[in-house]
Amino acid sequence: MAAAAGGGIPLSAIIAVHFSNAKIEEKRHQLIVEAMTFTAELEQYLQSREMIAKTVGAIFDSGELSQPHLFRLIGTKVLALSP
Repeated sequence: MAAAAGGGIPLSAIIAVHFSNAKIEEKRHQLIVEAMTFTAELEQYLQSREMIAKTVGAIFDSGELSQPHLFRLIGTKVLALSP
C-alpha cells in the first residue's frame, strides 16, 4: 500500500504540472488571438482615419477669403462624404 502511495504522489505531481502547462498554453493562445484581433481592428481604424484626412485634403478649396462663411462649403462637402 505504501508503495502504491509512494508511486501515486509523483504521478499526481506530473499530471498536475502537465495540466497546468496545458492551461497556460491555452491562455497564451487566447491572448495571441485577442491581440491579433485588436491589432487588425486598430489598423482598420487608422486606415479609415487616414482616408478621411486624404478626402478632406482633396476637397479643401480655400476660395476667396472675403467670402462670408468660407468654411461652410467645405463642411458641407465633408459631411456629404461621411457615412
